[in-house]
Amino acid sequence: MRGVPEFFEPFSNDEEQEKTNKTFSAKWNVFMRENNQSTYEYSMNFVLKRLVPLGIKTEEEYKKFLSEKNMIMDAGSGMGWMSEYMAQNTGGAVVYVEIGDGVFDAYEKCK
Repeated sequence: MRGVPEFFEPFSNDEEQEKTNKTFSAKWNVFMRENNQSTYEYSMNFVLKRLVPLGIKTEEEYKKFLSEKNMIMDAGSGMGWMSEYMAQNTGGAVVYVEIGDGVFDAYEKCK
């Protein structure tokens, strides 16, 4: 759909799932369009906090971790800023999976 591969049918018959899709789409479309340094820093800190159990505490350690990967799946990717970041820091493939409409903006941005 609009250049993006689909793996399942849209949730046209599930009202609650459709609400979830609209909520997440709105969040990513507003939040990530700002695309400024404070947004980047906030987002990177959010990611790094979740990587501590892997022994990753800094952005440089994260880049090294990514560089050693052959395949990365970014699930729940929103506007794709982290998928793009991962792709820039690995020689491997990055697969981006998202339920919200932010996937279309990410596709246009990152192709």
